[in-house]
Amino acid sequence: MSRARTEAKALILLVTFFPQCVVSMLSMTPPVMAVQIALSLGLPPQIAGVYVGLVYAGAISSSSFAASLITRFGPLRTSFICVVTSGAGLTLLAVPHLAAALLATAIIGLSYGPLTPASSHVLARYRSDAGMAFLVSTRQTSVPMGGVLAGFIVPPLVLGLGWNAACVAIGGVTAALGAAVWIAAPVVRNEHPDRPHGHGYSLFEPVRFIARRPGLASLATSSVVYSAMQLVVSSFLVLYLTSAAGLDLVLAGALLSANQLAGVAGRLGWGFVADRVAAPRLLLLGIALLMAIAAGLMSLFTATWPVCAIAAVVILLGATASGWNGVFLAEIIRDVRPAEVALATAGSMMFAYIGTVIGPTLFGGLASAVGFSNAYLFMGAAVLLAGIIGALGRANQSDSAQA
Repeated sequence: MSRARTEAKALILLVTFFPQCVVSMLSMTPPVMAVQIALSLGLPPQIAGVYVGLVYAGAISSSSFAASLITRFGPLRTSFICVVTSGAGLTLLAVPHLAAALLATAIIGLSYGPLTPASSHVLARYRSDAGMAFLVSTRQTSVPMGGVLAGFIVPPLVLGLGWNAACVAIGGVTAALGAAVWIAAPVVRNEHPDRPHGHGYSLFEPVRFIARRPGLASLATSSVVYSAMQLVVSSFLVLYLTSAAGLDLVLAGALLSANQLAGVAGRLGWGFVADRVAAPRLLLLGIALLMAIAAGLMSLFTATWPVCAIAAVVILLGATASGWNGVFLAEIIRDVRPAEVALATAGSMMFAYIGTVIGPTLFGGLASAVGFSNAYLFMGAAVLLAGIIGALGRANQSDSAQA
């Protein structure tokens, strides 16, 4: 690969990584200050769970018209529009009123949906290069890195400025920075929208596009369960470790951090492997198998387990439950024409976001009914079934995949 192409790829990776990272940070900011916001609005802190569901519901909605935005404005400009609007949304959250909070949540959620389709559309330019899956997986580390930024930045600002001013500071600076990059970076400012994808523009067109292609439909179906497991882990891990394994809160929190960092490493590692195997879908099945094994081991946790053994299982679960995304998206990109990448990614992410919305709620209800241990066993079985469905689905080998 020429030096110029390598430098161009690095620049594209940077300008696709940045929007997803900062919008991820913005979306995770309200849960970090959930206690302060809830007290101000007269609501219980558990309202953070409702917030997460509403954000992903907004992401599902905006994913339905993401391909249209990308066709009209270009993928990079669409991404930076999302940075500016999500920053404005967090700024609006500073108004201590429930109506403002709901509107702010809607804006943040709507800003989240187009980001993955937009970045996949850009990265599809390099679909024929070696290392495609690793490139996409590297871009996907932007999501957990946004969480890391929220964890480091938000608490000190809340303690020093108060939650209202923290929202204004974080949202305002992010929106201004997004606008500045948009204006200053020629790759964004001078972007020309790509040719239309050649399909309809109705709100349900991304889902219909996926449903008409068995290979994509099988991957999208499996992503519902994978995404559900990913959110279940981040939502319930600390609670489970303190209740079932008898760990103190500090140690459980440290293991949650280790779990999330393992997710970053997993995204990079699985992407590296995917570029070197003949059948990435079978690799996804292998990831699902390891995820199911980790979930099964989780169900066996008791206070007698050594901390090092618990940590090993938690890290394995992080590397798999949060590590599959890049391989999955690279397969979506390979299975369609370049002009269809945004539409196909939007449709597949609509399925994945359904898992994030319903997964924690269903798991919580199941845990209440049969206990956490049995709930983890059920999730492990569901993940393994999803892996089999994804692996058996016939990849789309039409001429569109070879264009």
